[in-house]
Amino acid sequence: MKKIAVVLLGAIASLLTITSHAALDFSDTFNYTDGSIVNNSSGIWLANSGTAGSCLVTNQVLLINTARTEDIVHRLSSVYPTNGAVAALYTSFTFRCTNGLPTAAGTYFAHLTGTNFFGLSGFRARVFASITNNAGGATDTSGKFYLYIVNSVGGTTNGGNQTVALTTNATYTVVTKYVINTGISTLWINPAVEGDPSVTDSVPLPLDYNWTNGIATNGPIDISNVSFRQATGEGSLQIDNLKVGTAFSDVAGANTSPTISTIPAQNTPANTPTAALAFTIGDDGGVAGLTLTKGSSNPTLVPTNNIVFGGSGANRTVTVTPAAGLQGSSTISIFVSDGVNISSISFLLKVGAPSIASVANQITYSNTPTGSIAITLSDAEGDTLTLTKGSSNPTLLPTNNIVISGSGNNRTAILTPDVDQTGVSTISLSVADGFNTNSISFVLTVSPKLGLLLAEPFNYDAFTLDLGLYGANFGSTNSPWGHSSGTNYDLWVTNGGAMLSSTRSEDLGALIAATPFAANSGVLLYASFTTTFSNVPASGGDYFAHFKDTINGTTFRGKIFAGTNNAAAGKFRIGIANVANSASVQFPHDLIIGQTYTVVNRYNSGTGENTLWINPTSESSTNVLATDATSASSIQAFGLRQSDGIGTSIMDNLLIGTAFSDVVTFTAPIPLNISYAAGVSTLTWSDASFSLQTAPAVTGPYTTISGAVSGFSTNNSVSQIFFRLYHP
Repeated sequence: MKKIAVVLLGAIASLLTITSHAALDFSDTFNYTDGSIVNNSSGIWLANSGTAGSCLVTNQVLLINTARTEDIVHRLSSVYPTNGAVAALYTSFTFRCTNGLPTAAGTYFAHLTGTNFFGLSGFRARVFASITNNAGGATDTSGKFYLYIVNSVGGTTNGGNQTVALTTNATYTVVTKYVINTGISTLWINPAVEGDPSVTDSVPLPLDYNWTNGIATNGPIDISNVSFRQATGEGSLQIDNLKVGTAFSDVAGANTSPTISTIPAQNTPANTPTAALAFTIGDDGGVAGLTLTKGSSNPTLVPTNNIVFGGSGANRTVTVTPAAGLQGSSTISIFVSDGVNISSISFLLKVGAPSIASVANQITYSNTPTGSIAITLSDAEGDTLTLTKGSSNPTLLPTNNIVISGSGNNRTAILTPDVDQTGVSTISLSVADGFNTNSISFVLTVSPKLGLLLAEPFNYDAFTLDLGLYGANFGSTNSPWGHSSGTNYDLWVTNGGAMLSSTRSEDLGALIAATPFAANSGVLLYASFTTTFSNVPASGGDYFAHFKDTINGTTFRGKIFAGTNNAAAGKFRIGIANVANSASVQFPHDLIIGQTYTVVNRYNSGTGENTLWINPTSESSTNVLATDATSASSIQAFGLRQSDGIGTSIMDNLLIGTAFSDVVTFTAPIPLNISYAAGVSTLTWSDASFSLQTAPAVTGPYTTISGAVSGFSTNNSVSQIFFRLYHP
């Protein structure tokens, strides 16, 4: 069964006697909501470096990928010192390399991390993936790969090699051992007992510290974290069932430690018990022999007897009742034992804590304050509330430029960027009642106004080959489009538009800036184009337009999809995703073949968020925000994509800028007046350049009434008929 993040807190562990050979410190089956593990794990995993939000969980599996950069860490229950009672740390996890193989050089993707004066730069027991057999020196060309382990960093160790070639799309159990006072590291693949075949990096750590940039990167160190790393060379990896313990039997073999699922942090008003909080337990020997015990870090607020278990078998509950009249917080711990090994979880209980409602991410432009942002507070006990504020980027937004107004539970904030500054800042707001504090954060993106970056009418009349947009020109003006992939000259220009088809394969890209817009630049990018479909896309559809890192790059953001999912028969919908390969949200209207629509996307470089409009008249028009994981990236180009599933469409009038007004202009419609008398309807309008169209339904299809001029009359012989004005 699935479990999440089992953490044994050292402060609570003293409540029980735990033998040194049986201590599972942490376990995680990554049972989080799909998306960023840092965002969705409630503090269990933290970002160490790289692009925030780009280390992902999908279907309860951790994805480690060479194309992304975020490295993550989990802080263990305590620091394990070089001279402590624990001699070694063991880890295990299931491992699967998908079709993305590591390179010949490879790189490491998992390790333990040191603390004290080493910061988080002392990496130990580093597990590498490579298609090179480190022991034999030969590079495998048959699609196999190898794992090996390295004690420390740099070229100071040679690495023990797992000499058995491993295959893609097969699941292996990887087990490591790290001897804390020597740094010697060992690696097993699929072991049943500790004596099974293994490899060890036998080159000892240097006992004298080598200093790099003021940080000692070698020598024995205290261990405090387990980490995963994303970097060039490692391939596409899937990680699951992570365990960290102090004995082999904690993480592998016949009698592993029992499991217990986590409980998230809880809030309850004073004098009010929590609900019955559900959790599950399990063990390789069955649940009948498992026993539960409990502890409270603040027994005055929560006496141990006020922690009451319920349920039976694998499915248990706990109800926590605070002492009468008290407020504060306590860490509640639950321990499960099989008689030999012990596992535990802990969660924070706040009693009488105030709350602060979440605030959406905000955007503005340089030298322009935000509008008034509503901040809603509450406190069941009616305590006096204090609101504090902070900015992660005081150069962009000094804390004093966060102006809070209002009183009581209803406050407002106005954020004013510093003069001529652009970029990104995380805004933190905390509310305190004298007993507890709760906080929220949101991102402020401050964009420069750079005007129109690309205007593409697709009015080409000369072509290098066939009607290919790649290599096309209009007089002396060459197409800005470069070939990205697929068959050259296979994306055509027809009738003054770009034809995108599911039967062809060429993808193109056009530069929108001389240098990339960095992920932290704060630039807002708007893309607008018209699209007319002549064939419906497939059910699941696919994406046909997106922002990208370079013309030939592979980092795509703001993917715009067409598909028939959720649409009525014969109709389709447009959707969008931040990074995913399927639309995470669709615009909530069915679209029809032969009708021209204006599609607008906004990409926020500060957050990676994408917003979609169809036929908007203003930025406040109906829109949808992509809901999949965000991953901000540098952007320099806009891409057109052809693939199975997109149907057939004509794209025209592509505009890309840094403000909504750069890409969408709206003229108030010409009034169409209708009068009715004696069974006859008369239609009048003021601009003779408009044609009158009619349709049997409001959604069309519309046809032009030949020769119709203002003062057009019609009888009402049909039950309903619709008219509109159209400018050719």
